[in-house]
Amino acid sequence: MNKLELKVKNYILSKNLIKNNQKVILAFSYGVDSRSLFNVLVNLGINFVVCHVNHKIRSESDLEEAETIKLCNEYNIPCYTKSLTPKHENFEDYARKERYKFFNEVSNKENTNLLVTAHHKDDNLETILFKLMNGSNLYGYAGIHDISYHNNLTIIHPFLCLSKDEIYNYASENNLRYFEDYTNKENEAKRNRIRNIIIPLLKNESYDILDKAFDYSDILSSSFSYIRNEAIKYYKAWNKTINNKEYSNLHIALRRDILCYMLEEHHINRSKALIDNIDSVIISSSPQKNIKLEKDLYLLKRYDTSRIDKIEDNKTLELKLDLNEKINFFNHTIYFTKNEPSSNVFYIKLCYNELKLPLIIRTRKNGDSILLSNGTKKIKDLFIDKKIVREERDKTPLILSNDEIIWIPGVAKGETIKAYLEHHDIYLVDEVKQK
Repeated sequence: MNKLELKVKNYILSKNLIKNNQKVILAFSYGVDSRSLFNVLVNLGINFVVCHVNHKIRSESDLEEAETIKLCNEYNIPCYTKSLTPKHENFEDYARKERYKFFNEVSNKENTNLLVTAHHKDDNLETILFKLMNGSNLYGYAGIHDISYHNNLTIIHPFLCLSKDEIYNYASENNLRYFEDYTNKENEAKRNRIRNIIIPLLKNESYDILDKAFDYSDILSSSFSYIRNEAIKYYKAWNKTINNKEYSNLHIALRRDILCYMLEEHHINRSKALIDNIDSVIISSSPQKNIKLEKDLYLLKRYDTSRIDKIEDNKTLELKLDLNEKINFFNHTIYFTKNEPSSNVFYIKLCYNELKLPLIIRTRKNGDSILLSNGTKKIKDLFIDKKIVREERDKTPLILSNDEIIWIPGVAKGETIKAYLEHHDIYLVDEVKQK
């Protein structure tokens, strides 16, 4: 075991990346990084299988695939390969999705969820700079983490303790054959310009910039880990909603990560601008507000709580209720009875002979109002006073007799029905099903 292999072994042990006899999947391209990692895993006696993706975008791609299979056969290492379709719109995004789909398939076959990649210190600095240019959260600004996750995969990076130069030297000392991807030298992509132009300048200015970036990542990663644990505890304690008052008293760093975690849970793209917008709405005095997100989802602020959900497109519903009928209206069941109802339902007393049947049961309309003891009140204002959230307003039944709203169950009784209290002979009942 040489110096570099010992360094990697100690890094694996210190970070608890691979446990004893644990099988891992090596993402293998046959570049110098993955070829060196292949050799290190062999020499450390780690049980692994190889996954190689042929992107079909270079003339060398088929040769690299064939050589990968040959190398694995030489060491008796199980090898899985997959070819992609190069002529594909937005190939980069397509390739990434296909790679992880492939890794998951192999993970299921080999009964291990541990994926190993050969990212190193130079890659880490590159990622930090890329995130700074594009914007991110605390987790993203930390660069490449020792351990990260993608769906069911746990991804580890045992070469994060090494520089690219160390890897080249190791490959040279051990006479390792590998392939160079010439597209990495082209500067059309932002990542390549960072790698080929900016990082060499930084190295000239500061010889230990890679180590400083490594320490920077460690500090941010540990800070993120603490904040994320607190965010998850808060989010779960409030049953995946936000209690607006409690939330407003939290530190801004924790608030932002609660929102970030909530967006992640719904697979919504995050940005600082979006998170700051949501945060400002939640802590504002506005009682109710919607923020359009993605996939038909909204951030819904509703008085005391906020959550991510869909907005149902409720159409106007209007039904007729006669004496011996029972109707279902969303989660309400409405009917007449001559027996005094139980105390766990809403009901009003009516006089059958003075009723004009059938009654109309419908959803609210613009301009609706009800006559109360202190005068006429708009239904809209009544709902606001009662702090009824928008979604429930559109499902709350309005009971009409002779074109007049006489009752809104659980909300208000109209002045008209008070005349029935002394000589009533029938009850109108509203049973509400609990969600």
